[in-house]
Amino acid sequence: MASVIPVFEDSQALSRLKFVLPVVAGDLSIAQAARQNRLSRTQVKTWIARYKELGVEGLRNRPRGRSRPTTTSVEEAVLRLKRERRGRSCRKIRDLLKEEGFTLHRQTVYRILRKHGEHRRETKQLKPDHDFEYPEPNDCWQIDIMDGIIVKGVGLVYLHATIDDHSRDVMGSEWFTGKGAKNVLKVLRGAFERNGLPKHILADHGTEFKDSLGRGLTQYEQVLRRLSVDTIYASIGKPKAKGKQERWHRFVQEDFLTEYTFTSLEDLNRRWVGWVH
Repeated sequence: MASVIPVFEDSQALSRLKFVLPVVAGDLSIAQAARQNRLSRTQVKTWIARYKELGVEGLRNRPRGRSRPTTTSVEEAVLRLKRERRGRSCRKIRDLLKEEGFTLHRQTVYRILRKHGEHRRETKQLKPDHDFEYPEPNDCWQIDIMDGIIVKGVGLVYLHATIDDHSRDVMGSEWFTGKGAKNVLKVLRGAFERNGLPKHILADHGTEFKDSLGRGLTQYEQVLRRLSVDTIYASIGKPKAKGKQERWHRFVQEDFLTEYTFTSLEDLNRRWVGWVH
């Protein structure tokens, strides 16, 4: 006679019920049930005994230790420690709580965090992350070409610009309809004439600055070498090295390009000079 399995929400208790009922009904022996479910005979006998004593409730997992409801003050302490430092584990919070006079199990800490949606951990940083800034003006400039933008009334344009790493001053800049070493050097010449020479210039690995194929020095590198200006390059895959330039590019788009209407490249650069000033 086939056993009828009742509807039950606890999935683990339900899986136990599926082999307990056939044994109780005489459809399976204890040995057969143990073999089919890869359990020991002792374990099968235990579940059968608990089922006969308590019914389906006997097949649920029993809580370990004495389960006591947590107070509001305990929950607030758990959340405070987690929010102070997102990377703290439940084990670490448990240990800190013990120093404050609270004794909780690690799983209780997790349950509280999960209840309030605070159980996720942030990715660990293997190395400290510090913002870097050169100590004096003209110690280092950053140079970059902003990605091409279509400006109404002008067309596709590129901003070539160099800023001082320490002061954030714009040393030199101009809009062009194309990219290239010639435009880079034009901007640098004007910047040198107005501000003097920097000790270093930081650039990315764009072809205007560095030959990635190893065929020799680019025109940019040759000019700076003759002027005794060191050329340094941002590490590939490290976008924060050029973070000041990238943030400034975003500001240019938000504060300059959206505020004016231009009729030509000359008009764009004329308004640009006034805005930068």
